[in-house]
Amino acid sequence: MNLPPMRAPSIPVKMHVMTDERIDRRTAFGRLGVGTVLFASSRPTAATPSLVAPLPDRFRRVVLRLDPDPVDLESSLRYEGNNLDLRGPRGAEGLHVDSGELVARRWRLAAAGCAGLFVLRDSLWSQQDHPTRQHAFAPYLPPAWITAACLVARGDLVWRPMLDAPIDDDAAWTERTTPESLFGIAPISESLHSSILGPLDETQAADPARGMMATNARRTFRELGVAMRRMHAAAADGPDAVASIGAEIACRTDRRYFTPDLRRRRVIPITVTNPTSMEIDEGKGPVAREHLSIPRVGEVGTMVMRSLLRRRLADGDIAVERYDLSKAASRAAAIDLLRDLLPKRKSVPGDGRVWLWVNGPLDPRRKLHGIDAGEWIPTFRRELDRSDIDHHRVRLFNKPSLDLPTGPGRAAALDVGLARAARLDVPLSLNLRTTAFRRIFR
Repeated sequence: MNLPPMRAPSIPVKMHVMTDERIDRRTAFGRLGVGTVLFASSRPTAATPSLVAPLPDRFRRVVLRLDPDPVDLESSLRYEGNNLDLRGPRGAEGLHVDSGELVARRWRLAAAGCAGLFVLRDSLWSQQDHPTRQHAFAPYLPPAWITAACLVARGDLVWRPMLDAPIDDDAAWTERTTPESLFGIAPISESLHSSILGPLDETQAADPARGMMATNARRTFRELGVAMRRMHAAAADGPDAVASIGAEIACRTDRRYFTPDLRRRRVIPITVTNPTSMEIDEGKGPVAREHLSIPRVGEVGTMVMRSLLRRRLADGDIAVERYDLSKAASRAAAIDLLRDLLPKRKSVPGDGRVWLWVNGPLDPRRKLHGIDAGEWIPTFRRELDRSDIDHHRVRLFNKPSLDLPTGPGRAAALDVGLARAARLDVPLSLNLRTTAFRRIFR
């Protein structure tokens, strides 16, 4: 049997042949957790190009939702990934069955099988692996943690280290009964603190899931602690030096998680640069809730965020969200950010592009529901053209996504959406996965 050439030979892929056609694809993929599932019926996978005819050019603007079992994607389209979907199944005790390393391989498989993959990776709880419910692989260093180290370098905070103890040293962990005594100057997470407390000796026997969660949480905490100590070692050189080291550490986790090649060519990490109050409580943004009262902390947070975004941009495309183009102040903030990241008359390392996620007025009661940015995109483009920005490396991503109607009018609605996206010169984000999209026109 002659297989088509591998699409991404630089990425190791395990091949599994399943001859029982009764095995459900999602069950099989979730059970294996890694690599490519190759069925005896020669079903296409991310490593064996789809036998379906290539998409017409008019569909190339479409961005789809990533399938939880991403083994047969449209190779010419981009996808939006969902961290919850790809973490795999959860057992009755609430822990994920798959380790973070297996989840990382699943993300790599998806990235190798499409034209681009948007991934949300910008905080402790908004990254690919769950930091306590599975053994996280290459946990991300959040911007607010970098800012905390910079505040020490600027003299706003007195250095207090995070606990550095062996994972199985229950006495050391359990005596830190308050989050402040455990985290030092790092941003506090009540959830992480609760999971870290054990002790393992008692919970492993009485409640194995609780013991495993404590082990996972301590592993994540220790990796973040190493990063904090590394940044603090440069405190004497000032906040800028600390931010640079923090950005390098964060980007190294990106490359380790997705591989340097896929990060450069396919993976587009998303960062929320202007979080809501609720998102700040979730750990997003460059300044932790407990540090917001520090004078001029916003200056440090902005410096940290831009240092991180510039470093990420050197590795490949990045995405930033969210900017309401119906508001002049929001458009000005977007232009100010782009001017810093992509100045027209300065050399910017790499050839990465900035995908700016834009919208119109949103419903404050429903996340990412409301009016898209279409009405205000022409105005914003004129403002971009007048600014000192390399607009050839800027891509606008219009949000919210388009919800197509069900029934016989779905194909016509897609045509209308595609025509409008072409006029605006933006991608068309659809609330559809691959199979549902194919049913419209295949």
